[in-house]
Amino acid sequence: MSQPSNSTPQKRGHRAALPVTIWTLVLLANLGLNRIPELERNIHSWLQAASVLLGCLLTLLWFLFLGRFRWRTRLLGLLALGLLGGVLRQTVRVDGTADGTGRPNWVWAWSMRTNQALPGVAAAPSEGDASSAAIRVGLPAVPQFFGTERQGRVTGGSLDPDWTAHPPRQLWRQPIGAGWSSFSSVDGRLFTHEQEGSDEVVTCRDLLTGARIWSAHKAARFFQWQGGEGPRDTPTVAAGRVFARGGTGILTCVDALSGKELWARPVLEENQLPNLIWGVSDSPLVLGSAVIVN
Repeated sequence: MSQPSNSTPQKRGHRAALPVTIWTLVLLANLGLNRIPELERNIHSWLQAASVLLGCLLTLLWFLFLGRFRWRTRLLGLLALGLLGGVLRQTVRVDGTADGTGRPNWVWAWSMRTNQALPGVAAAPSEGDASSAAIRVGLPAVPQFFGTERQGRVTGGSLDPDWTAHPPRQLWRQPIGAGWSSFSSVDGRLFTHEQEGSDEVVTCRDLLTGARIWSAHKAARFFQWQGGEGPRDTPTVAAGRVFARGGTGILTCVDALSGKELWARPVLEENQLPNLIWGVSDSPLVLGSAVIVN
């Protein structure tokens, strides 16, 4: 007669219900986020990414400690995960963000950078003829960020509301360097701030053709993986001068007609201040004889 065994039967299975539950909750969380249309899209993207990363972490903890796998299997899994991470580190990189949502735009490590793909950016385009920038009489001036009074408002213009019958007509298109600068417009000239290789460049273009009239180079470059590279300011035009502030904090003053640099001040360095995580992004404010920046 066999004797009854006092040993506890060995438990089987890997508790697969745990990862199924984890990823079901991740899916429900993302569906819930999609049902909040007023949620700012940067925050929306980061919350989605955080939920997926949390799901991956919890799945890894399940695999290592709760899944009842053999230790050899767990160690081999960790090794494979480490090798995969090493391969990805060597073969992919972040090139800005995906559609401006804050999520990283992953590309192959050997692929061309976004701004390098633009013609005329890697090498500076030829300077235009200054005579092509004849002063346009009657055009409203936009000498600084958000206009004359910095109110972001345009007055005196008229637009045809029926774009189906009378669509806007493109007059010209020109590739420019990287950055987040918008344009100032004075006397038929456009002024902006761009990145060309290792230089931040204040440029002047003809309003009606886009042809470059002059460019003023300054050896400086700011880069942040979400915002990319390039200056973040909009130049201010006052008293025949153009004031621009680069991403590393250098304040530059150039002559509006010739583009000749009149002076430059490394404001952060002079005040022994570190840069901001997003780079210096303020546009100079001119009041009387004073130029005001952060």
